[in-house]
Amino acid sequence: MNKILYRNNDKYFKKIKKRSKQELYDYLKQRNFINYLEPDEETSSYELFRYIEDTLPKEDKAIDLVYLLALLHNKTTTYEEVTEEKVKTIYEDTKDYIIKLKNYYYNLQDYIETKIYFSPAEYLLIRNISSIYEILNLSEKLLEEWLLLQQKEKTWKVALLHQNLKLSNLKEENNNYFFVNWDNYKKDLVIYDFINFYNNEYKELEMSSILELYQSKYPLSKTELKLLLSLLAIPPKLEFNKSNYENTVNTKYLIIYVEKTKDLILKYNKKEQHSNK
Repeated sequence: MNKILYRNNDKYFKKIKKRSKQELYDYLKQRNFINYLEPDEETSSYELFRYIEDTLPKEDKAIDLVYLLALLHNKTTTYEEVTEEKVKTIYEDTKDYIIKLKNYYYNLQDYIETKIYFSPAEYLLIRNISSIYEILNLSEKLLEEWLLLQQKEKTWKVALLHQNLKLSNLKEENNNYFFVNWDNYKKDLVIYDFINFYNNEYKELEMSSILELYQSKYPLSKTELKLLLSLLAIPPKLEFNKSNYENTVNTKYLIIYVEKTKDLILKYNKKEQHSNK
């Protein structure tokens, strides 16, 4: 269990050790990325880090996180040969999930509409169900456009991904910034880190400007953007298995996700149309 400890008037954060990270630390040093914390103490079961207080407003912290994320990706990017098998896996897995999610919402809508009285969450969902179908159709369209572009390319960018990107996992100390909680790190397509950050923080932040900022420091290709937007356009799966209050809150956040993501994609489409003139 994670907890705060005090030792000799110093404050520490003790967390469960989920995997060894020495290989990660060695790689980051090799790539001259120094914005991480190694544990002050560790065993096979836990890691002990010095505790760093959060002092920055969330908007400032989001900007700092994006700058640091772009730096991480710039320092660890390599180019790999595109394999037909991996492209096929991404395409088919994504397409299958979009279809399954559409069918899930169709069935949920049918069930709700058989009822005489709707709960607040059900009423909110039915009022906005067309937006969910719209964004799923948009995801499918973007996926098809990505496939056409990707099939023409022989290499793609991969980088070291943090994959646990939350504002709480960025720390600042004496004007130095650090990522913490690297339990999910891996090497993969760069877009997955932004998707992870988006899913974790869309409730609190205006993400279209954050994506623009990220791209100013780490430009994504048209192909990468197509896949990024296609995956972002897949909304969360809503399940009514909690209290009325929790169901309503989760439905509200689903609608916020859909509307924010549609807005982001609309802005991208306008830029693409402008650049094609």
